[in-house]
Amino acid sequence: MTIENCRAVVLEVIGPTGIDLLRFQCLLGNSDVAGSPCTGQGLVAQEWHNEGNLVVVGTEDEEFLGARQPFLSCRDPSIVSSQENTITIELKDISVPSRLSLHFVLAENPYPEPVDASAWFAVDCPHKLLL
Repeated sequence: MTIENCRAVVLEVIGPTGIDLLRFQCLLGNSDVAGSPCTGQGLVAQEWHNEGNLVVVGTEDEEFLGARQPFLSCRDPSIVSSQENTITIELKDISVPSRLSLHFVLAENPYPEPVDASAWFAVDCPHKLLL
């Protein structure tokens, strides 16, 4: 597996605190390249590619997020969503008892990739490893 570039962004909220609305979003701005979903078990991911470049962004799906943060389980199944240029985690009206952390992982590679699915495997990173 080879990756040209990989970055992670982690958001952490320290409780106890109440949150009316939290929107954590990764947006590919000002691009005419349409993204496409490349989701897997435990992963919501989106990829964009043009001649020679590939970008994949991923985060946990609702199931994995709820298992890791039990106070979020059984909430609205649309907590994590993707569109052709964004991935969004949106939480409404929650109480964070102690700690909440969320993440996005972004991987870049040449397109086509030297080793298939390397960028996808890079964004499928367990949250515990990022912390």
